[in-house]
Amino acid sequence: MIVYQYIISYLLLFAIGGVCGWVLEFFFRRIVHKQWVNPGFLNGPLLPLYGFGVIILYAIADINIESYWKILLYLVLLTLLEYIAGIIFIKGMGLKLWDYSKRWGNIQGIICPLFSAAWCAVGALFLFFLYEPLKQVFSWSMANINFSFFLGLLYGILVIDMCISFNVSLHLREFAKKAKEVISYEQIKNYIMVKNKESKAKLRFVLPFKTKDFTKTLENYMSELKERASKLKEEKKKKYK
Repeated sequence: MIVYQYIISYLLLFAIGGVCGWVLEFFFRRIVHKQWVNPGFLNGPLLPLYGFGVIILYAIADINIESYWKILLYLVLLTLLEYIAGIIFIKGMGLKLWDYSKRWGNIQGIICPLFSAAWCAVGALFLFFLYEPLKQVFSWSMANINFSFFLGLLYGILVIDMCISFNVSLHLREFAKKAKEVISYEQIKNYIMVKNKESKAKLRFVLPFKTKDFTKTLENYMSELKERASKLKEEKKKKYK
């Protein structure tokens, strides 16, 4: 029974972290890119990377060591989590969910010092301000196991969302293999949004990849990328002549 209670409590932490991470990314993209974009891999308002991140934050905060060691562990483990998640999608799906290739000191465009520092700051914020409130939530969930019914409904929706999203990703993976390219998930999402605006089609915040001819849209996207790259090469040649 105790094991079950711990599982339910950590599932709740995962959900809280995933939803809060989605909200953070949502407004970050609005401020930086001036667009209302549904961030991440899933259709619903939850980012699994942040869910796993909060579990790491909470587990380390529970360890009886000095705060500076905890923050150092946050820096290392959250950066490692980001790298593992990024490499799984690039190698396994041919997809790049985010791209730091223009950032200084980046490794494979997946991690970089700037965002590692951001993870470190998030860890410190969590440790000093959010850990205690979440500890109370954790204790409450351990004592009120009946609420797991509602958590089950949430995870049922999440599983359906993951099935839909992985179906889209498999389609993208097949196309990436044929094109011998790694596809930027956010760029193709934005491309579809722009094309829908141009054609006055319905803009989809949820299910953004739902178009009349998804394969044709991907082909057009890759064709435009190659054309743009070709033009840049020509401009560079003219510049250095």
